[in-house]
Amino acid sequence: MLFEFSFRLEDAIDILVLAYLFYQLLRLMSGTRALQIFIGLLIVIIASVLAQAFNLIGINWIANNFRAIWFLGFLVIFQPELRLALANIGQNRLFRLFSNLTAEVIEEVAGAAMVMSHKRQGALIVFERDQGLKDYIGTGVLLEAAVTEELLVNIFMSGSPLHDGAAIISNGRIMSAAVMLPFTENPNIKVNLGARHRAALGIAEFSDAVAVVVSEETGTISLAVDGQLSAVKDDASLRKELSSLLMRRRR
Repeated sequence: MLFEFSFRLEDAIDILVLAYLFYQLLRLMSGTRALQIFIGLLIVIIASVLAQAFNLIGINWIANNFRAIWFLGFLVIFQPELRLALANIGQNRLFRLFSNLTAEVIEEVAGAAMVMSHKRQGALIVFERDQGLKDYIGTGVLLEAAVTEELLVNIFMSGSPLHDGAAIISNGRIMSAAVMLPFTENPNIKVNLGARHRAALGIAEFSDAVAVVVSEETGTISLAVDGQLSAVKDDASLRKELSSLLMRRRR
């Protein structure tokens, strides 16, 4: 009997969906320890398949048991990354067409960042986007205050009880200050990055938030987005970048 091969439209959809999910998983784990663990798990799975194909009973038994251990370890150790992936899948931009974020809010934040930059006053301001940050908001001091340049400058003023940690802006308001954020897990970052920059990168890795960080040592303003940190050269560039990142859903 000749081997019959048929390729259906459903097969093409199946392959495309799996390829997309695999790509997103690799992109999420890039630069973290999870990537090495994932590669190791793939090697174990491939070894198990080859052992079954060649009827290697001993290797097959070891590979199957080792695969189960690696899979459970992967779920436990890298639970934050997996939670982020599921949250991103669950979030649909079609249901978030309207935003309470206005140009005035961006103007106030940019103005505060520039004032603090000139004063060499460290700061970390985080904008919530599609993925909610309630878990982090609850770790700080709840404010639910209007976003103003003066309030932000006072929050991060040296000696203020709220200057340590981050201020989170959600729905056009400062929801919380003195928020503790996770540090980056990227092993390739510069060793001289301070706590605020590490926290900015961390929240940008674990969520889709945008973080504005002002360096206390140099006064440099940087943006953390999608796990990447980049310096902003002037106030016009800061306003342009924030508008592009935060107001695109309203177009």
